[in-house]
Amino acid sequence: MKMTSDVYTQSVYLMMQASHLYYTCGMSQQSIADQLGVSVTTVSRLLKKAKEEKLVRYVIDEACGECMLLSEEIQKTFNLKEVVIAPRTLNEKYYRSPSDKRKVVALEGARYLQRTIQDNDVLGISWGRIVCDMLLYLNPSHKSNTKFVTLHGNLGNCIEKDLEELVKGMAKVFSGRYYYLASRALLPKKEMADEIKEKENAKKVFEMFQHVNISITGIGTWYPVPMSILTENGFLTVEEQRKLLKEDVVGDIGLRFFNSKGEECNTELADRLLSIDLCQFKKIEKKITVAAGLEKRHTIFRALKGGLIDVLIIDEELGRELLEINKNNEK
Repeated sequence: MKMTSDVYTQSVYLMMQASHLYYTCGMSQQSIADQLGVSVTTVSRLLKKAKEEKLVRYVIDEACGECMLLSEEIQKTFNLKEVVIAPRTLNEKYYRSPSDKRKVVALEGARYLQRTIQDNDVLGISWGRIVCDMLLYLNPSHKSNTKFVTLHGNLGNCIEKDLEELVKGMAKVFSGRYYYLASRALLPKKEMADEIKEKENAKKVFEMFQHVNISITGIGTWYPVPMSILTENGFLTVEEQRKLLKEDVVGDIGLRFFNSKGEECNTELADRLLSIDLCQFKKIEKKITVAAGLEKRHTIFRALKGGLIDVLIIDEELGRELLEINKNNEK
């Protein structure tokens, strides 16, 4: 026979016993009720009372607490909508190499995207190694009426995974529709780019740029030395890279090159690119940037100052460096 619940709700020992079995031993409330000979309702009341009487207290790991404070400080400092940090304390073994660190951040990016994307969203995707890594961690979702569109054309031999494959994979996860620019992203002449923009498929994609309300991008760094994938495998000529460096280029995002003020670099490349222009990109409601590695710190700092990022998903070390750079710039 079970004991009458009201008689035992004030028993300190019973509160301690129920708390121990629940929090330390991991038993279910039903199992605790059976063992103590009380109802499940009584167990629930005992656990609630134990918290009220401070017999049970929650303690957050110090390192995790510091990471949360870091996230809040970055968000406040740069006026961001949200900051997600992959904490080192829980991912120590994954911080051993740049590619492993990238995958830890990519996992956080995938989880963020899955919990925030909504029906009828139009998600713009820019190619990046870390964005491709995100695809590995996305779980099948029941979202519908979500559209996915590439923010630029193909990069040719620069990349391991085709841009169409990336956008198609993301759309499949969310049961959405996808659209992509089949043409090469950088054309030899402005006239060629203009001609392609008028073709039916490309025209549809460029029209969709106006409706993109979320974007997911990596970020290429050019400062203090060029390390962007766009400097590899002949995407840009040596002369084109020289012109960008002359125009104070610090990074690229969505295949647009920006300077230390977060403004597009003034070269003829802008007219030859099949990609969303930087002014239009800035109007996207939620611009998510996913990045890992200290080498990106100066580029991300300038992108933040230029209003190119709304949500930042990064590793912990990079987060601390961003605050340090901001502190030094304020002196």
